[in-house]
Order: sequence, then structure tokens, then C-alpha cells
Amino acid sequence: MRKISVAALAALAVWATGCEKKPAAKAEPSAKREARDARWEKADANRDGKLSRAEAALGHTPGLSSNFDKIDANKDGFLTREEREAFVAVRDGGKK
Repeated sequence: MRKISVAALAALAVWATGCEKKPAAKAEPSAKREARDARWEKADANRDGKLSRAEAALGHTPGLSSNFDKIDANKDGFLTREEREAFVAVRDGGKK
């Protein structure tokens, strides 16, 4: 009986930790992310998962096009989703 009680308390503690509310300032609305992903998909004409300068300039992703050199962290001439998300995190981290 005691083993069951300890296991139940441990499970409850894990569950309670997962239920902790995250600060609203750090959570990104999924609608914003989904909209960014949709624009990315539309701009990625050759479906290789990255954007060239020409693809970014098509107008589907104006923020990426105008900031291409800032976002292209490894300077390979392509933007990846990881580079985009890092740029967005830094950009939005400064806003309050």
C-alpha cells in the first residue's frame, strides 16, 4: 500500500509541475507562428526547406527579405527556419 501512495504522490508532483502556467510574455501565440509558417511555405518555391534571396524577395515574406543579411547567420546565402526563429526570438525579446 505504501508503494502505491509514494508512486501516486510522485505522479501528482510531476503533473502539478507540468501544469505551472508559463509567463504570457514568453509564450508566442500559435496563430502568429502558423502565419509565419504559411508564408514560409508559400515562399519556398522549390520546397527545399530553405529560402534563397530570390525566394525571399518574391514578396511573401517581406520581413525576411528586408532583413535577409541579418537573418542569414552562417552567411551561406540561404535562410533556414532555425535562423528565422532565432531572429524572431531576438527581435521580439527586445519588445515589451
